[in-house]
Amino acid sequence: MTQLQYTPDAEIKIESASAIRQLAQHFGSHEAGIPEWAKNAADAYIREQMPRKRRIIVLIFEDSQQTTPPSIACLDFVGMTSQDIEHYFRRWADTDASQRGTEIPDIQGGHGHGGKAYMIRLFDDYAYLHTVRGGRGCTYGVAGGQVHFGYMPTPEEGRDFIVDNRQQELERALAPMRVQFEDLPKAARQSFAQSEGFTLVRGVSPKGYENEIGVPRIISKVIPDPQMVRTLHFCDVYVIANGIPFNKGRPITLPRITPMKGAEAPVIFEIPTKLVDPVSGRPVSTTGQGELAAGKLILRTSERDMRYGPRKYRHNIWFVAGADLIGLVAVRELGVESRYRNRIYGECFLDALEEYKQSDRRRITESPLTRALNNWIREQIEGYCKLFEKRDQRVYSHKERRALSRINAALDGWKNQFIDELMEGLWTAAHGRTRRRQREASAGRPDVPVEAGPGEAQAGLLPQSSAAFYEQERAFFQETLQQWGQENPDLAGFATEPLPESLTLNESSLQGAELDSLSLAEVFAREVIESQQEEAASVSENGWEQIPGRPWEAGEGPPADKETTKKAAPRKRRAQSPRYPQILISGIDPDPDTGWLVQFAPEDPPVVQEPRDVERNIWWINSAAPLAKLYLDETEGYGYASTEWRVYHLERVIEIMAKIRLSLEAEWGEDVSYDTWAQRWNEIAAQMQEQAAGSLREFIDEGKLPRRG
Repeated sequence: MTQLQYTPDAEIKIESASAIRQLAQHFGSHEAGIPEWAKNAADAYIREQMPRKRRIIVLIFEDSQQTTPPSIACLDFVGMTSQDIEHYFRRWADTDASQRGTEIPDIQGGHGHGGKAYMIRLFDDYAYLHTVRGGRGCTYGVAGGQVHFGYMPTPEEGRDFIVDNRQQELERALAPMRVQFEDLPKAARQSFAQSEGFTLVRGVSPKGYENEIGVPRIISKVIPDPQMVRTLHFCDVYVIANGIPFNKGRPITLPRITPMKGAEAPVIFEIPTKLVDPVSGRPVSTTGQGELAAGKLILRTSERDMRYGPRKYRHNIWFVAGADLIGLVAVRELGVESRYRNRIYGECFLDALEEYKQSDRRRITESPLTRALNNWIREQIEGYCKLFEKRDQRVYSHKERRALSRINAALDGWKNQFIDELMEGLWTAAHGRTRRRQREASAGRPDVPVEAGPGEAQAGLLPQSSAAFYEQERAFFQETLQQWGQENPDLAGFATEPLPESLTLNESSLQGAELDSLSLAEVFAREVIESQQEEAASVSENGWEQIPGRPWEAGEGPPADKETTKKAAPRKRRAQSPRYPQILISGIDPDPDTGWLVQFAPEDPPVVQEPRDVERNIWWINSAAPLAKLYLDETEGYGYASTEWRVYHLERVIEIMAKIRLSLEAEWGEDVSYDTWAQRWNEIAAQMQEQAAGSLREFIDEGKLPRRG
C-alpha cells in the first residue's frame, strides 16, 4: 500500500463552544450529573491516599426560598489549587485529567468532562466551585447557557485569595444554602479538621426543579448509578436537605439485595491460619506468623442474577484490612464452577492483606498469600453453590426418565425429516451427496418394525429401549447397575465393572424381551454377560450401522428379516458427514461425551447451547426453566404425560429449529437485518407448526409417539 506523503497542520481548528456543547448534550438529568460530582470527590480522596474513615462526601439540596433559588451542591474535604484548576479541571475531554499526574488505576476518571458538562447543561443561573487548599482559595464557575468557565468575579479576586481561617471560609461557602458548619455530620467535621481544605461544587436553579427538588426521589434514582455504586464502596456519602440531615443523619447506602429464599442470612467462613499457594504448592500464613488476627469470609446471596443491571457492580468479593477497604476481586474472575456463582458476593476481612494493597484500592498485589486466598475463596464459593444445586436438582424417577427420553427421541427423530428441506442450501454439498446416496441405497426397503411397548408398534423409530437410547444413557446404566447388582447376585460382579466404550446392542437382541418388566440395566447387563463381557457391534449383512445418538431414519436401517448379530472387534466409526442436530433434556439425558447428567439453573434460557455444544451440534431443553419445571411436576397436576408438557416440549423443538436455521445463515455469511431475522424466525416457526399440526395431532392430544414417514 502506498504511503500518503503530506504535511499535517500544526494544530486542529475546532469551534470550541460548539464542540463543548456536543460533549455535554448527553447529560440530560440530575440523576446522571450528581454521581459525576460524587465520583470526582471520591477520586480526589483516592489521589490523596486518605484512609477510609476520612473519605466523607456531603450532598446538599436547597429548595427555592423567597429570596434564593434552589440549588444542588457536593462537598468534599480535599481542596484544589489554582494549578489544579488550570492544568486539569478546565481541560475538556482529557481522559487523564482525573489522574492529576499520578498512576493510580482505581481512580474512576472518565471522559474528562462529565462534572463540567453537568454544570453547563442543567443549571439555569450558574454553577461554580468554591475551593480552598494550602491557605489559598479560588472561586471558579460558568454562567447559565455559557460554556466558558472563569474566575469569579475576576481573576484578581477569585484566584488564589488568602484564606486565614479554613472553617470560616467553609461557613462562607455554605451560607447561600443556609447550612452552618455545625449542621454538617460529625464525620464530615472530623474529616475537615484533619484536611488541608475543601471543595464545594454548586449549581443554582437546577433545570426541572424550579421550586422543590424532591430529595427522596432523586436520591433513590442516584444510588443505583454505576459510578455512585463504586463511590459508595469507597466513601461515606451524607445528604442534607433544606438544612436538615437526610436519612436520620446516616450515610446513604446501596439498596438491599434481596437474598435467595432459604439463604437470607450471610454465611461466615473462618479463614485457616495456613493456606497453600496454588503456584508453588507451599503453605503460607494468613496471620503474619501469628502476629495478626485470623480473618473471615462472609458470603451473601442474591435472588437475581448479578451479571446484569446495577447489581453487576457489586458482584465482587471486597477485601478489608483493619477498617479500610483495600480492594476487590470479581467473582467471575475466580473461576468458580457453578452457575450459582452469579448469585454470590461478599467480603473478606484479613489484616494480613494490608501490605498487599495498591494505591488504586482495586486490585491487591499478587503474592503467594493473595493467590492462596483467592483459591480458597473459590473453593468456599463452589462448596456453598453445591448446596443450592443439590436443593434445586430434581431427581427424576427411572420411569420418568425412560418416558421423557422416549418422547424426546421421537420428537428429535420427527424433526430430522424436515432438516434437509429446512436447511436447503446451508448444508455442505458433501453432506447433501451423502444423504442422497443413503436414500438411493435404501430405496424400496421396508421400514424397520420395532417393538415400542406392549401392543404398540412403531415404524422406523427406535423407542427409548433401543441401542440408540443405550448409547445415550450409558452412564445412567452404569449407575443403575450398582443397585441392580445388589438385587441380582449373578450380576453383582459385573455391576462394579465399567461398561465397554464400544458396547452396542442390536435391536434383535431386544426382540421378545419384556421391556416393561425388565430394567434397562438388566437388559444391558444380560447382553454383556452372554457375550462374556466381550465387545459387540451391531451390524447387518449389508453393512449398515446405526448412527449413535439418533434413531434410524426410514429406509436407513437393516431389513428386519436380514438382521443378524455378529461378534466383532471394536468397530471404527465411519467419518460422518455433519450429523443432525441432537436435542437432549437437561436432568434427564447425560452428556453424550462425559456421561454426566447436565443441569441448568432456572434463570438459564429454556433452550441452551453452550460453546462446547456447538461443535457437537447438541441443544438442550432446560428442564429447570420455570415453565418446564411446572409442566413436569405431577404434584401440580401436570407431569411428563400431560398435554401441557407435550406442547411445551414441541415448542422448544421448534424454537431450536429456528435458531439452527438462523445461526447457519449467519455462519454462511448472510447479512441479516433484524427485520429479516424476525421474518425468517416467524416463517420457520410457522412452517414447523404447520407440520406439527398435521403429523403430531395424536401425539399432542393422546401422547401417541409420531411415526416416521
